[in-house]
Amino acid sequence: MFRLFYFFPVFGILFLFLAAVVVFGEETAISNDTPTNNAANDTVRQLIRKLGDANYVVRQRAEAQLLRMGVGAFSELQRAKNDNDIEIVRRAERLLAQFENLFLVLEDKSLYFWIAQYAFNTEIKDKAGILWILARPFYDAPNGEGLPTLCRIIRFDAEHALRAEAAKCLMVFPPSSPSGQRKWFRTIRETLSDSGDDFLLQLVLEFSRLRCELDELKEVAEKNAQHVARTTKIPVNYPVSLNVSDSIRQRVLRLTDRVAEFQSQPENNAFQSGNMNDILLFYALAELQDMVGLAAECQRSVRAALAIRTELLGNDHPLHAIGDEDVKQPFYDHFAVGRILKQRFRLNWALQHFQLVCEESDNLLLKIDANSYAAETLILLCDYAEAIRYFDKILELVNSAEYSKLFNNGRQISVRYQSEKLRCSGEVAAEREEWARVAELVRQGLDNDFYEIDFLILGHRFLGSDPKFREDLQLKIDRALSQIERNLHQQAVESERRPWFVAKACNEAAWLLAGTNGDYRLALALIEAATKVEPEDCSWQDTLAHVYWLGKKYDKAIEIEENVVRMAPESVIFRRVLERFRKELQK
Repeated sequence: MFRLFYFFPVFGILFLFLAAVVVFGEETAISNDTPTNNAANDTVRQLIRKLGDANYVVRQRAEAQLLRMGVGAFSELQRAKNDNDIEIVRRAERLLAQFENLFLVLEDKSLYFWIAQYAFNTEIKDKAGILWILARPFYDAPNGEGLPTLCRIIRFDAEHALRAEAAKCLMVFPPSSPSGQRKWFRTIRETLSDSGDDFLLQLVLEFSRLRCELDELKEVAEKNAQHVARTTKIPVNYPVSLNVSDSIRQRVLRLTDRVAEFQSQPENNAFQSGNMNDILLFYALAELQDMVGLAAECQRSVRAALAIRTELLGNDHPLHAIGDEDVKQPFYDHFAVGRILKQRFRLNWALQHFQLVCEESDNLLLKIDANSYAAETLILLCDYAEAIRYFDKILELVNSAEYSKLFNNGRQISVRYQSEKLRCSGEVAAEREEWARVAELVRQGLDNDFYEIDFLILGHRFLGSDPKFREDLQLKIDRALSQIERNLHQQAVESERRPWFVAKACNEAAWLLAGTNGDYRLALALIEAATKVEPEDCSWQDTLAHVYWLGKKYDKAIEIEENVVRMAPESVIFRRVLERFRKELQK
């Protein structure tokens, strides 16, 4: 469906957009024609007549009331464009323009499809599923393109349950990048700043105001810390502490109480089977509490998030409409929350959710995935010994009789995770400077049918002086690059709508070249192509730093790695890279 939609001509896309806007009005108009809504229609008509009143104050008040009524007034305002009173026509057109401007301004045209579906659909559960897609367009990596629509829903949708869910989305689904988050909350603050005294709107508005103020304080604090570092030659230790006033702390505490009040009201949890919006709402609070130094409150919010127990989701659950089969499993929401937190480099919080799934879920595949993500998170924390323990759990599950009954790829999966376990064992041995053990593990890993890029880099880094091994290793590096090239061509053909996959393959190739003294120009071209797609992806920026180091642009590499550490201060692996760069530069 997506693929066909992408080949609509431009006028087709514009038509669908306009249709979505009109349908919002038509959908409300249909419902307003029922006897129960005749009074509402009469009120709208009376207000429209007041748009032409001789008294300027009356005209202004009527226009403000109609704006607050939102899509409920849409169809009558459409009719008012043909009124004989030119003042009514002028004000009706201005109101309609405001509705449409608030609706959507998108670069990501594929979201037009979902917005049209939201407008046409009459099932509230289906609308909820579409609403979550607008909040998180692809792969839990929101780019903020659905933000204007979410703001419009919370202001104008007649269904309170959908407005409440949109409010949660606005608070819990900002983009992962720092600049994306700043833009997200600033847009919400500006869009909702004149929205009256509605509880939902004021809750989201105060949350966004606090985030904007704290982000501004953070920017100032980091600039000051960098200035001091340049003067004293002492590196900045991220995250920097903020100079937060008591009034801001009190506002965060009041917001905490308001969120608790919001969550306690049944009408605000119409779609809750413990869904991840409710879990992430606690983390949205925890972020604020952490930024202002309210450690005890932050810990309570995290404990509350972990205490939510998701129920088994049936086929009638709104999330099922998205087509994600795994979502029907208990604890899937905790797994999804862990992925989002890991993507935001809140690693310690993410790890607790993966551990929860590992310990309490009964679903075999979900447990394997959760163990795998837990191991990846531990590698970012440089806890290789603990990561090995999780890889052992995965191997035990994959080699079990239960897995064999269900799947026939056990050996292939087992070899993959065995290689990752060996790589972690090699890192542990390298930390202890047990070089003979490193050589043994690397050779053992490279003899497997599957070997990962980091294994090749580990071998190159520690065993490059052995001529025979270096020859064998280079052959495997060339094969890996050829495979990446094939993957790159395949992704370019199959993923024209999702350049992220192509960028991922570019990053892999650049990482391998940077870690094995490969072609600098090729590596730079590949990673620059990747970072154009995700300019603030920490892992890809880390690759860029390694590529610059390969090209002997040492100061540039250190500058980029310092920025990576600033964006992901919990990641120990990035800190170690930065320390290694600085030490090697001194030598």
